[in-house]
Amino acid sequence: MKEGLNPRPGNDDAHGAAMRTGNFALAAHGYKPEVTTDVSPILSKKAFLFDFDGTVWMGGTIIPGVVEAIQELRASGKQPIYLTNNSSKSRSEYFARLQQLGLCDDPKEIVMSTDTVTSYLNDNKMHQAYIMGTPAMREMCAETGITHQEDSAKISVVVIGFDKTSTAEKLTKVARLVHAGKPYIVAHPDPFCPSDEGPIVDCGAYYACIKTTTGKEAQAILGKPSISMIEEVEKRFPFKRSEMVVLGDRLYTDVALGLNSGVDSVLVLTGENTLADAALSSERPTWILNSVADLKAPQA
Repeated sequence: MKEGLNPRPGNDDAHGAAMRTGNFALAAHGYKPEVTTDVSPILSKKAFLFDFDGTVWMGGTIIPGVVEAIQELRASGKQPIYLTNNSSKSRSEYFARLQQLGLCDDPKEIVMSTDTVTSYLNDNKMHQAYIMGTPAMREMCAETGITHQEDSAKISVVVIGFDKTSTAEKLTKVARLVHAGKPYIVAHPDPFCPSDEGPIVDCGAYYACIKTTTGKEAQAILGKPSISMIEEVEKRFPFKRSEMVVLGDRLYTDVALGLNSGVDSVLVLTGENTLADAALSSERPTWILNSVADLKAPQA
């Protein structure tokens, strides 16, 4: 998940890009990503799945032209949908901000990694969970019948979310529960959350800590780029995957989500990843735009 927009470590370094994508060979194969000039194939889609930070806004700043572009899409009959890995906030917080901007008509348009967590737990009848997460995350879980449980004897699963209230005591409790045999799941794999002050330790880093401490793998890693996020969209809307397009600034979450689920993707260059990153990445977007604003109708 992302909240401000600081560069990912090594973002301006091609070697760093290759390290992140896990692929050093593609550049030698002559792949030269370019910004798309003909947006008509993108505009033929019916459902537009937007990331937030680095795509719609950067921290507290709205990316120029994006609001108008999304409003034009909706006015032309397209369906905006918003996907976020941020499990620290509630849907109501996002809805309030989007509604103020004139970008959201219904809270169901906001699909969160927390939704994938609650679906997974309910599908697997794991209703008593130790939730390492913020009060907002625990409240969203409770709304779907998942109870935060402190009593080890009653806990059926451990959930690791992006917990801004995390402490060494919480991490130790999670490690001991997992060591004792409790299965655990991870809300999303993001290792850190960029902010204006620097990186914030995020869900993926907690996961690495618990995995290193216990030697045990998570039962599931949800959120983007897991297809669970697209499955949540499909529960709410009637669109086929061929009618959707994912738009985001991260190759390893947004573009990878499209690749994992058979959905076309757009890498926007207003956030973390660059054309240089794309040249070295195994996660190739269908299209590349400088900004979501490029989807606006040209001014007469």
